[in-house]
Amino acid sequence: MITGSNTGLGFSSTNPTPRGQPTTPTEVLHKMKKTMTYLATGFFALIMIGGAIAHVVNPDFYAPLVPAPIPLWLANVTSTIAEGIIGVLLIIPRTRRIGALAFAALLVALTPIHIWDLLKDQPAVGSHAAAVVRLIVQAVFIAGGLWLARRAGSQHGASSVARAD
Repeated sequence: MITGSNTGLGFSSTNPTPRGQPTTPTEVLHKMKKTMTYLATGFFALIMIGGAIAHVVNPDFYAPLVPAPIPLWLANVTSTIAEGIIGVLLIIPRTRRIGALAFAALLVALTPIHIWDLLKDQPAVGSHAAAVVRLIVQAVFIAGGLWLARRAGSQHGASSVARAD
């Protein structure tokens, strides 16, 4: 049996909870939300920066998704710039809220293209089922971007962004 006031492992004989660990349900919930915020931030930033790189490395991959009136090079350049900027905005804590809103807005803006693809005889993603799943995932990502914007606003204060002007 370990005795004494401190075991050296962060536990004490009077308090079996490690130092710095949440002890109340409210603290646990706060820590879970904070962890989810970091995970969502990293995931969404990775999607954006990865997408920007993919537009440069393999621009022809996106050709089936670009409507005929829009030149492929223009779609790739604008997507690369937008996705790269959004990815960087997401990474920086002070601009995370703006990045999350831009992430959601970009996905909303791309939704008509994904609906158009779903309605084609042969969707670019392979099947109509896959195109439906892509739209569902897109809706989840939009909601996630809005959730992240709300979390980022509450963590750093929406007013801190306004004060920077």
